[in-house]
Amino acid sequence: MLGQADLALSPRRAGMIYRSIFAVHAAAIAIDPSASPSDSALLAVRNCLPQRAQGRSIPELKILAAHREAWRLVSIRADDPLRAILCASGPLERFRLAVASRVLPKGEFSRVVADTIAQLQPGGREAVIVHLFETGAVGRLNAAVAGQAAEIYRDVATPPSFSETVYASNTRFQTWSKVKDLLSQLDPSDPRAHLRANALAAAFARKELATPDDAEKAFQSYAAIETELRAA
Repeated sequence: MLGQADLALSPRRAGMIYRSIFAVHAAAIAIDPSASPSDSALLAVRNCLPQRAQGRSIPELKILAAHREAWRLVSIRADDPLRAILCASGPLERFRLAVASRVLPKGEFSRVVADTIAQLQPGGREAVIVHLFETGAVGRLNAAVAGQAAEIYRDVATPPSFSETVYASNTRFQTWSKVKDLLSQLDPSDPRAHLRANALAAAFARKELATPDDAEKAFQSYAAIETELRAA
């Protein structure tokens, strides 16, 4: 969980923190027998991370989020598919495993999908949404997340309509020129290319592409994630 929060540890350091948790909790229950193991673990982790000694600032929210997920994982059975999902290295892998699992409860599946949508950048996010609808997995979502997914899918499934005045000296104009250049590379006879084109144009209309480089990244991200998910 710390690795997912960009707080990577060496095996040696992880072992030290593991032993520290037991030591901290032993001291805690000597003072107060009702001390929480969760609180002891958080205290040990917070004070043993090597990044502090390196002078790096560690956002408290990252530590709390990693701790919450790790403590949640403790209570999950070894054969529960949710364990593999929570231990996956990134949002896309967690999403892929969640879609493949047919026994994941609706609430847990919705949570994984919502986290994936929030973490992926334009392009990749739309490719994930398309996969949800094409596989029928969207029907396993709760109403709130399904509504969010449907709103994004609408912009991908239908060509966006928008009007904007931009000037040649403006970065927005340069970005739109890049978008048009990227769209010209697509095969108009390929239905899947239309989805990719709509996703890119919609991201521009929503002002999610600030530079030509952003447009390139979104274009490539959609293709890479679409390919990975369809091959799974």
